[in-house]
Amino acid sequence: MSTNHELHYTPNNITVLGVKEVLEFSEREIILSLEHSGLRVSGKELKLIEADMEKGVLKASGTLSSLNYGGGAKESLVKKLFK
Repeated sequence: MSTNHELHYTPNNITVLGVKEVLEFSEREIILSLEHSGLRVSGKELKLIEADMEKGVLKASGTLSSLNYGGGAKESLVKKLFK
């Protein structure tokens, strides 16, 4: 898998390439681990279509409201759990 990633969004379709791990998935939030960072996708009615970690592909549907890249998704998840 490449160290780069790609994000494609069309109304109600979200595709992320270069995903190492899906750390959390709900109808309102997806937290992903990428090669050098984390990615938090927030929205409404998010539904998992495909998650193939061997290929590094995540596909979801729903309405996207925000994207947040940050210092590692695992750190963000831990902070979230202990709030």
